[in-house]
Amino acid sequence: MNWSGVRVPPDPFPLHGESLNLLRRVMKTKTKLLTKFSNTELAILNGAVEGEVSLDEEYPVIYQKAYRLYADAGVQFLGDEDDSYGILIDNLYEDLID
Repeated sequence: MNWSGVRVPPDPFPLHGESLNLLRRVMKTKTKLLTKFSNTELAILNGAVEGEVSLDEEYPVIYQKAYRLYADAGVQFLGDEDDSYGILIDNLYEDLID
């Protein structure tokens, strides 16, 4: 873009529309995750992300609590249980590990 002979590069990190909404959702869910779950529950969630435990089978109450948190935040879960579990684990990874 040229303006009065000055070349201005495009913004490398534009935060608008979907990108901004995604960033806000991640920040909200991470904060809610850290406040709504005890340290013990967070350790179990970390174990699920690492593949050490199966939330839906070993800790169904924590699984439902995490599922509701993300569903309320606007995460779209699929009808298939395996796909929904994978989506939940991906979101937990983003909030707990990244």
